[in-house]
Amino acid sequence: NGSPRSWLGERLFARRVVMLAGTLDAEKASRAAGELMLHDADSDDPVELYLTDLDGELDPTSTLLDVIDLMGVPVRVSVAGRLRGPAVALLAAGDQRVLRPHATVELCEPKVEVPQGRASELAAHAAEHTRRLEQIQRRIATACRRPVEEVAADMRTGRFLDAAAAIDYGLADSPQAQA
Repeated sequence: NGSPRSWLGERLFARRVVMLAGTLDAEKASRAAGELMLHDADSDDPVELYLTDLDGELDPTSTLLDVIDLMGVPVRVSVAGRLRGPAVALLAAGDQRVLRPHATVELCEPKVEVPQGRASELAAHAAEHTRRLEQIQRRIATACRRPVEEVAADMRTGRFLDAAAAIDYGLADSPQAQA
């Protein structure tokens, strides 16, 4: 159809741009994973991943990290607005990482919905949640060249970083590298 939304999507796709905004849930992660894989199969040119005011759940973030890891082309990640929670690992996964001047990053643990069930089921759920969160923390720590314990502590306390502080932290490339 000729709607402005489809026109914009077509233009972004033609420019090898994948955009994510809002809460990264399973549906958005699946769509973005499909777009990334299509771009990877289509050309050897880099893909741009734009994250705008993005918060992410653990599982969808992990799904996209797996796709980015399998990409055979460079993935350039650019952040505008606020990036928070596990979605910060998407920035860390980029081959080139850019924060716009007014971007902010919030290192924080994801919200957890506690399922109903027997104690053994709840314990298994909690153990799996902890394992996945630790994977995200390791990913961020590796990209930032920081101890995992430091990243985990910053996520527990909800450390807030403006663009300059996030660059100092190691989450994005220096401004000179962004030119």
